[in-house]
Amino acid sequence: MSDISTVYKISIIAFALFFGVSGSVCPVLECWFVQEKPGHGGGFSAPMSQEKSLMFIRTEAFSEESLSELHPPADISPSRIYYVTDPAGTFCSAALNPAKGSVNKPKCEINPFMPHASMVRWTSALTDSAQSPVYLQADWFSVAAQGLDEQLTLSNIMRAPSASKEPQGSQPILSNCST
Repeated sequence: MSDISTVYKISIIAFALFFGVSGSVCPVLECWFVQEKPGHGGGFSAPMSQEKSLMFIRTEAFSEESLSELHPPADISPSRIYYVTDPAGTFCSAALNPAKGSVNKPKCEINPFMPHASMVRWTSALTDSAQSPVYLQADWFSVAAQGLDEQLTLSNIMRAPSASKEPQGSQPILSNCST
């Protein structure tokens, strides 16, 4: 009888560990996509445009099936919906995942990002092709998020293949996290 009890306890522990790790829920982040309005020379006084956007986040790659299960709100332009695969789970923190119906939400901003050429040797290991980000033919985005009650602050650079709104393998290329 004690053998059954031991097997039962081990099964419960294994089940809890499995779902504690793989069952972590990544949030759907409501963000603002902010950029300078085209045709205005830039600088601090340049007018800005701000659009509602949404980031669907997963720790595993999106499949056709998983994409069909997502139902973005109609008031967000399809060009401002991003599908982010974050294998490290950086964006899957509880601080970025408010309770359902909560008025208190994380703050998030997405900006277009223009990488500059890097000629420093140690940066070659940051990409598979060992090339500077400026030569990697992609759309780049900077994402800044602040968790509930300012518990967590994330800043991330992500890349999407050109003409796509899905960041490549959709993983963040560079990640900076501070609490």
